[in-house]
Amino acid sequence: MDEDIINLTKELISQVYAVFLATIDEHGSPYIRAVFNLRSVEKFPKPAKVIEEYDKNPLLVYISTNTASVKVEQIKKMMKLHSITVNQMMSRVSC
Repeated sequence: MDEDIINLTKELISQVYAVFLATIDEHGSPYIRAVFNLRSVEKFPKPAKVIEEYDKNPLLVYISTNTASVKVEQIKKMMKLHSITVNQMMSRVSC
């Protein structure tokens, strides 16, 4: 993968507080919610530092959730999910 794209992605992920996590519910419909991004240097400085030290894959997003949450059950059932990161500049773009 292009080094510039990796560096841009790494910078973006380190700046945003949340990512949008999409799973599929029991009816086959998408269920999208915001979850905290543990790579956020400003919001989670200690976890972000540990992740940076030990995981060299800048494209991997880390989140935290209760293991009894609906999203965990949906992931266990479907094993498919998608995350989207949006920074402030991109969130101003209207479609």
